[in-house]
Amino acid sequence: MATRIRLGFLGAGAWGRQKHLPAIDYIREQYADELDIQIAALCEQDAVIAEGVCRQYAIEKHYVDLNMFADDPDLDAFVVVVNPRGLTTVIERLVPRRLPIFSEKPPGWSQAEAQHLAEIVPSPNLVAYNRRFFPITERARAAIAKLQAPYYVSCNIRRHARPDSQEYAQGLPAAVPFVMGTAIHELNLLEYLFGPIADCEPTPIASFAPVDHWHADLAFAGGMMGRMNILPCCGSATEWIEVHSPERSLYIRLGVYSPIDLPGSIEVHEGGQLVEVICGDETLPQLVQEGFCGEYLEFFRAIRDGGSTRSTFKSAVNTMRICEIIEPLTPQEVSS
Repeated sequence: MATRIRLGFLGAGAWGRQKHLPAIDYIREQYADELDIQIAALCEQDAVIAEGVCRQYAIEKHYVDLNMFADDPDLDAFVVVVNPRGLTTVIERLVPRRLPIFSEKPPGWSQAEAQHLAEIVPSPNLVAYNRRFFPITERARAAIAKLQAPYYVSCNIRRHARPDSQEYAQGLPAAVPFVMGTAIHELNLLEYLFGPIADCEPTPIASFAPVDHWHADLAFAGGMMGRMNILPCCGSATEWIEVHSPERSLYIRLGVYSPIDLPGSIEVHEGGQLVEVICGDETLPQLVQEGFCGEYLEFFRAIRDGGSTRSTFKSAVNTMRICEIIEPLTPQEVSS
C-alpha cells in the first residue's frame, strides 16, 4: 500500500511553478505504487496565481495567512519555496508542528541563520541543493572513488549577464548576491563530492564591470586543495569540475539547464590520454536530469522510512560560511 503524504506548499512564485510543483507532480505519477502524494494546501498571497495553481494541481485549500497555514491539522509535511530573506521567519513558524520540511536553498540569509535553522528544524528535512541529485553527479562520485590520491579540484561556474550582486548592492528588495543565490550550488556540490571546505581565500576580479567576479582558493578538511572560478557576466552559461590525481583526471560537465550541458558527461583521462567518456542519460526528463525530481523522491522516502537525506540543514551550514567569505553581506545587514 502506498504511503500517503499530504503536503503544505508555500510560495508559488515563478520558480515554484516552473520546477517544484511539476517535480512533485512527476513523483506523484511515476511512483504512485509506493507514494500517495497530495498537495493538500497552498499558501500564496497572490490570489490570481493561487487560483491557477490550485486548479492545475487539484489543491483544495488556499491560505494567505501563514499562521493558519502552519496550523492546518491535515498536513504531513511542508515545502517552502521563498526568497531567502524571509525564509527563517517562515521556518520558525512551521517548526512547532515538528513536521518534515523541504526548503529551497540557501537555508536562510546568512551563516548565522543557517546555523539557527540547523538547530531547530526537525528530521527528516531537505535543503534543495539540486546538484547533489543530478544523475550525472552519482556517476561522478563513482568515478572519483576510483582515483588514487586525488590532490586538486577546479570548479567553474559561468553565467551570462547576471548582475545579481549589483542589484543587491543597489538595495533592490528581492535581490540575492550572486554567490549566495547561484554559485553556492557548486560550493555545496564540492562539499558533497570532496568533504567540508576548511578554508577559503577569495580574490575579487572587477576589472571590466561593476559586477564582481571571483577566484577562490579552497582547502578541504581532508587535505585536498582546489579553486573555484566564478564569472557571473561572461559569454558562457555552464558549470564544470575537473579533479586530478597523479595518473588519472576527470573532467565533469554538469547537466544544468541548457542544451550545451544536458545530460552531462565525464571525460576520464589517464596517462595523458582520453580513455573513456561517460555520458548522462539523455532519455530522462529534464526535471530528472536537473535533480528536482530526485530531491523530492528522497525527501518523500525519508518521511516514509524515517531516514535522513543527502542534503540537510546541518550539511548546508558550512557552505553558507564559505559563501560569506567569498562575497560578504553588507555591514548594515551583518550588524542587523
